[in-house]
Amino acid sequence: MKAITYARFYDNIITRFLNKPQTYGTVKKFNITTMTPGLPEIDDIEETNKFRKK
Repeated sequence: MKAITYARFYDNIITRFLNKPQTYGTVKKFNITTMTPGLPEIDDIEETNKFRKK
């Protein structure tokens, strides 16, 4: 599995089914008003970058 595919899969599982914050920052909420994807919600960018580097 490619790294980006794994990151998307992992983030989708923990955000949708476990209601936890995403790890890799791949899930972007869609803004229905502007009809565009928003920015990913990340708690700690430093921690996210550590996971991304791994």
